[in-house]
Amino acid sequence: MTDTMTDIPDTPQPCAPCTHTSPAIIQLLKWLSLPNILQKNKKIEAENDARSAKTLNNALDPVGHPQLGSEVALLITIDPKDLAQLRILSFFASVCNHVYNSLARRLTDDELKEREEKKWKDDDISADDVRLSKRRCMDGTNHVERVVGEPIPIEFCQSLYDTEICVAVPLPFFLTWNL
Repeated sequence: MTDTMTDIPDTPQPCAPCTHTSPAIIQLLKWLSLPNILQKNKKIEAENDARSAKTLNNALDPVGHPQLGSEVALLITIDPKDLAQLRILSFFASVCNHVYNSLARRLTDDELKEREEKKWKDDDISADDVRLSKRRCMDGTNHVERVVGEPIPIEFCQSLYDTEICVAVPLPFFLTWNL
């Protein structure tokens, strides 16, 4: 018995590439238009899903499904400029029938990541504003003499008295900074 991989029947053999077979074909794939790439990738992904299902069926019931699914095929790479075009809604609408699941997931993940980054940027800006608004700055114009032991006189505007029958006064009105 020799020690080559071909003698072992259960060891999967590496398969030859189906799409990226030569530099000339790779160059031709790069020259394809984005809708053509999307169509081909959608077909490749559907075939890969069928292969995965075949492998799963074999793992679950080897007697009923004796054949394993083959290895998955590689998708055609999409240029980053083309990915940027897909983020434009008017262009996306024209090719949405050709968008495959993994691309849709990638576009969604990128958008969620951008939203999260934007949220953090907005939070950083607003954090300074919040800090300044919370700072208690007093220039003395609102200073009121206070006698310890006497309640602070509170003045309510007349509209509160006029509307007390119709509308309840919200509790946050009675916070210290409102009084």
